[in-house]
Amino acid sequence: MTARVRIGLIAGGIALVLTACVATIFGICGPGVSLIAGALAGYFAVKKESPATQSEGGKIGAVAGAIAGGLAVIGQVIGGIAALTLMPAILESLGNYGYSGISGQATYWLSGAATALCFGGVGVVLAALGGFGTGYISTTNKPPEMPTV
Repeated sequence: MTARVRIGLIAGGIALVLTACVATIFGICGPGVSLIAGALAGYFAVKKESPATQSEGGKIGAVAGAIAGGLAVIGQVIGGIAALTLMPAILESLGNYGYSGISGQATYWLSGAATALCFGGVGVVLAALGGFGTGYISTTNKPPEMPTV
């Protein structure tokens, strides 16, 4: 397993847990966690693999960031489902009984799941871009080695 995959999985696992917690409280912040996780994964993957050029560093960082972002999507969905589960109880305690009927419930759950997936998709893109950016910036171009005569 390459360093970019290993580091992407580690950062993604941490992002999964953090994103699930953040998305339960305030779902729109989930892509921010993905961005940070992707950027950190890209940085550490480049430091571990030591690419020769900035473009290679960007590719390594983007792969590590995308893996971290992919796992953060799972956390976003878990957090979204948790928020959807908690919201009716909170509304009922405030005197509002939420949606009634099967169509209201279907709309509630489907729109909530679609929103969580949309925020998760944005998070994957931001994580890959963050990984690319940190991978590109943290790589120094090494001069080509001259053959010795």
